[in-house]
Formats: sequence, structure tokens, C-alpha cells
Amino acid sequence: MSELLRTTCIRAGVVFTGQLKRGGIEFGPLHMDTSDNRSTGGTNQEVTLETITIPAGAMATEGGVRVFAYFNVDNVAGGGKLARIRMNNTLVITCPMVEGRCRLEALIVNAGSASAQRTHATILLEDSDQIFMNTGTASVDTSGAVSLTITGQTVSDQDNITLETSIAELIAPGAPVGPGA
Repeated sequence: MSELLRTTCIRAGVVFTGQLKRGGIEFGPLHMDTSDNRSTGGTNQEVTLETITIPAGAMATEGGVRVFAYFNVDNVAGGGKLARIRMNNTLVITCPMVEGRCRLEALIVNAGSASAQRTHATILLEDSDQIFMNTGTASVDTSGAVSLTITGQTVSDQDNITLETSIAELIAPGAPVGPGA
């Protein structure tokens, strides 16, 4: 029988300072990061749109994080547009985008080790009714604190990607579930 998972929301820009305990997560205070840099703004370089800190050891050996990111993409010059997720600057997943609204959902899980991740991502291109799916692997040591970044990149400096909102949920294996948990 598979373990049930309990999720905890780590809002974008929030540092979770709880402790991982046997059977679940003990919650601590949250600290907001007030960074407002949320668009690529006229550059064809990869730009960090959001940074989320995952606390040391919170992903355990079988836990993970689920990321939801909502973008608005301006297409003036055409060409490629990419959303990426990195952990401690290591590329975890890349997804293509087109003009309009795009929704990225990614599940990043430790695959039996705090230093081996598997990622499954889906990006819905809402204005064109297209869906792209992608998988990836990474080797990031999650026993220490991890900086998860959402980035955007356009081919042309005339185009722009804006991150409208993002949410990250911590998935802790073996955490209690159900009423009163």
C-alpha cells in the first residue's frame, strides 16, 4: 500500500522555517520576501522571476515539491519563449511557451535519495489550447536548504514574460492525513 501524502503550501517568496519530524512537518514562522522582479522586461537572457526557499531536509528522501506558475507572455517579435525551474542553479525542467496566458505545473520529487530528483511538468498554453508535457532528472542535494527559482527567457528582447502568480507546495511522505491531522 502506498503512503499517503500531506501537502503544505509554501507561497512564492516565503521561507519555511519548520522542522521535519517523524510522521509529518512541525510548522514554524513564515518570512515573506518582498522582491517584485517578476518579468523578463526587454532582455533575451534567462531572468529569475521568483525564488522560493525550501528548508533543509524538508523533501526527505521520498518527498517533493509541487509548483504552479501562471504567466502572461507578450509576443512582439516572435521566436522562442521558455519557462524553467532550477534548484540551487541546477536546471530541473524547461517548458516552451507561446503568446498569451500559460500555466506551468511541475512535480519535483526526490527519488529515494535526498540528492536525486525526478520531475514531471505540464504547461497549458491557454490561448492556443495546447498542452506540452516534459520530464527531467536532476542531482541536487536537498538535505540542505534549497533555492528553487522560476525563470523565463525570450529569444527577442522585444518580447516579455510576466509571472503573474506562483505557488509551491511541500510534499512530505508519511505525514498524517485526514481530519484532525
